[in-house]
Amino acid sequence: MSSSVRETLVRLVREPLVHFVLIGAVLFYIGGQKAAEGPRNEIVVTEGDIDQMLLSWQVQGMPPPSAAAIRGMVEAKIREEVLYREAIAMGLDQDDVIVKRRLAQKMDFLAEDLSALQEPTAEELRGWFESRRDDFAQPPRISFRHVYYSFDTHGKDARAAAAREVAVAAGPGNGDRFMFQNAYAERTEAELLAVFGPAFARDVFALQPGHWTGPLESGYGWHAVFVESKTPSSVPVFEEVEDQVKAAYLDARRAEFREEAYRVMREKYEVVLPKFDGPEATPSAPVREQGGDEAS
Repeated sequence: MSSSVRETLVRLVREPLVHFVLIGAVLFYIGGQKAAEGPRNEIVVTEGDIDQMLLSWQVQGMPPPSAAAIRGMVEAKIREEVLYREAIAMGLDQDDVIVKRRLAQKMDFLAEDLSALQEPTAEELRGWFESRRDDFAQPPRISFRHVYYSFDTHGKDARAAAAREVAVAAGPGNGDRFMFQNAYAERTEAELLAVFGPAFARDVFALQPGHWTGPLESGYGWHAVFVESKTPSSVPVFEEVEDQVKAAYLDARRAEFREEAYRVMREKYEVVLPKFDGPEATPSAPVREQGGDEAS
């Protein structure tokens, strides 16, 4: 964790957490949303609210809404707000697992959003890539063609039929019709697994190029296989995967911010656990058992 990241999180989160929540709320209402203060039973629908409704409508690829449709959207928002306020007034949010999870998710999202405050430089991305080159290695690939003999047509003789093809250097037009392709170019083991199953995908990479061999079994039957070429695993240069590196970097940075933000927030709380028999817990914040003394 860089010192700048840590300092940013501590500044925004520690004193107190509600400060950066309020900052997010202020930013949300920028852009023409002028909320009017009023009594609890006043519901204010702003022009910004309507603009957001219209934008959501357009994103769905729908034609411009009619006046009636707009009124329906507004009424739906009012209904949502009325039901929300009444639920809060009745205390329905208390001890609700779904509500707690949703609010916890929003806190995680808020911490992740902080990670986007600074765009990484090319030097930062290159250095991050160099420290994790193996993570971006291209898997081995193979190109081959095959002649197929199905279980349905040949039963227990399917393997022997495929073996004969290997012996006579299989030619075009032999075998049974395969439901997918008769030739595959530059495929990874994961790609072949989805078509032929794990055993075939693994075993075909053990074959040597340049001649018919096998037979190999798949979930469909037996195959005589001619491997045309194999490409070993390789690590690309930074320029070839720069976009992929940036996406991975940002994902990692969001996760880092999220965990550090949680750690800072977690330190503010003392956890009280019931007494229990079992392995000793080692949580990351002060813990004491109910009815017991505080433990560090």
